[in-house]
Amino acid sequence: MSDLESRLNQKKPKFPKKHFTNDEDSLLRLLFCVYYGDWRQISMKMEGRSPRQCRDRYVNYLDPCVKNNPWSEVEDNNLIKLLRMYGKKWSLIARHFPGRTDNNVKNRFYKHIKKSMNPILQDVSTSIIEFHEDLDFVNQCSMDYICY
Repeated sequence: MSDLESRLNQKKPKFPKKHFTNDEDSLLRLLFCVYYGDWRQISMKMEGRSPRQCRDRYVNYLDPCVKNNPWSEVEDNNLIKLLRMYGKKWSLIARHFPGRTDNNVKNRFYKHIKKSMNPILQDVSTSIIEFHEDLDFVNQCSMDYICY
């Protein structure tokens, strides 16, 4: 058996889905400062964590630029308006919410807003409604938000 065949037949290491602990979060923050986004190197120091798990945790929750405080009613209303305008284009919508990631915006919709919406409006991907009454909000939002 060739080297390539043996590598293809090997089972990939499994990284179970488990919540990050506070100690893991602290270590991940520290390792990010040391290896600055080299997720492979970082994951080698994080026992039982894949590079993707480390990256996703940092980018979506631990990055100091990420806003993890509760959503306001205004933000929820604006999310619904933007969803009607753009459909389920989470990264495009997230640009209108400085400090919120596309994953954060998507989770907010599916876990909180969709449950309370009118069933007719729930599938916005098939019924994108033209929405013009609040374009001032969209124009005021920063499309080029950069965190320093």
